[in-house]
Amino acid sequence: MAFRREGEGLIKPLFSIIIPTYNCAHKLAATLESVLLQPEELFEVIIVDGGSTDETATVVNRYEKEFSFISEQDRGVYDAFNKGIAMSTGKYILFLGAGDRLKDGVLERVAELLPLDEVSFVYGNAYLMRHNVHVCGEFSRKAFMERNICQQAIFYERRIFELLGGFELKYKVYADWAFNMSCFAEPRIRKIYLEMVIADYEGWGISDTQDDLAFKQDFPRLIRHHVGIAEYIRYRVYLARVDFFLFRQSLVNSMRAAMAQPKSLLARRKRCDVEQEANLGE
Repeated sequence: MAFRREGEGLIKPLFSIIIPTYNCAHKLAATLESVLLQPEELFEVIIVDGGSTDETATVVNRYEKEFSFISEQDRGVYDAFNKGIAMSTGKYILFLGAGDRLKDGVLERVAELLPLDEVSFVYGNAYLMRHNVHVCGEFSRKAFMERNICQQAIFYERRIFELLGGFELKYKVYADWAFNMSCFAEPRIRKIYLEMVIADYEGWGISDTQDDLAFKQDFPRLIRHHVGIAEYIRYRVYLARVDFFLFRQSLVNSMRAAMAQPKSLLARRKRCDVEQEANLGE
């Protein structure tokens, strides 16, 4: 199967699958095998390695399929994403992590539903193996105030990166969240939800194990800019209510702890406070 764009000849492949890796050879084979089960004329695979010291290169070389593979030090997973985009030739770009697995036949099903000539952000659902649940669902701009779309379920039409640039490297964990917010805010990008599971992913990625202070600091600004001032105000009110609730809960817990103290201990503390005040008065 090939993909035709208006005014041009046939373009192969339709999909560029970019896989960032770093010392995860033991998980990479399962991901590559799930990709190789798809129709081979539909995709190319680009593996961007961060200079692994394990058997990652050996795993890649086991396969007869010719993958694009580079291995060099980088500035994190989103630096690898940006490198992979620059190396890619496909019409749509999908990012997978080592350990993620495409569902059988999913690329063929998605290919039949893609628009011909629009700048499109196409996304579906993902299956979180760790918790045995399906995640994502259809999104709106407001939804990004609470959660993000799973990276394994998104097909970016490559002109999106021409419009918006690449992933922001100062966000070490949630650069995709910030980027997806900007995609939904951009009227020139058509957003298309496919009610199907694109991939299984295991979890315990960087978003589960690391913090992103820069993203947290910028999050109110991102909401204001990409979601809107009204939602930003609601978000600030929500945060104020959360802070008040936590303060009230902490106060209640402190009072309960005090009430649970033995009366003799409370009496001793009172006498101690009185003696301290008397000493201060002398």
